Amino acid sequence: MPSFTLPSEVRRHLLASERILHGLHNPRGLKVQDDGSLLLVEAGTGAADAPFSGRLLQFEPDGAGGYAAPHTLADGFRSMNMQARMCRDEIFGLADVAYGGGRWLLSQTDYVAGSRVLDLSTTPPTPLFHSKGNLNALCYHPGRQSWLTVKPDTNQVIELLEGQPEVVRALLKAGSDVNETIQIGSGARSSSVYAPRSLGLRSGSSAL
Repeated sequence: MPSFTLPSEVRRHLLASERILHGLHNPRGLKVQDDGSLLLVEAGTGAADAPFSGRLLQFEPDGAGGYAAPHTLADGFRSMNMQARMCRDEIFGLADVAYGGGRWLLSQTDYVAGSRVLDLSTTPPTPLFHSKGNLNALCYHPGRQSWLTVKPDTNQVIELLEGQPEVVRALLKAGSDVNETIQIGSGARSSSVYAPRSLGLRSGSSAL
């Protein structure tokens, strides 16, 4: 089984930074497509007068080293300020966007209607998986042909397969040794994949 080990100390190598996007509403997941355009998930404002302000945006290169004004690929997702529920000022809603198995998926935390992972190959996006609690980072495992997501509220890594109940693949214990090794499944194999076109999404991507 493949595995990775987190280092006990993080190597510091400071690099120059440049702001390339601004005016965002609680940005979360970010992916770059093969053509250089960016997909960005906004959790939304969390404001009481804008309860469905979560969006998926696409930023095209402007030809001058920056990015043009965004296109909205999907919107109208619930955005919740969790101050009253969790005693901290944090916005929950859309969390991540990921590509794998020939399609793009979007993870959403929703404590009202239920959390879910949405298939972006349809318009509007349709739920592919339903869950409870806080869904966060999302990725595809090509070797297992399944999706993995993290639940920060329960410190779990969850595996999702179509037509099957979710499975807890790792329990991330609070205060555990930072060198703990996590193993999930067998080695990932590479494959050619093609993205749906209905939302203007292109084939292939990699996380920034």
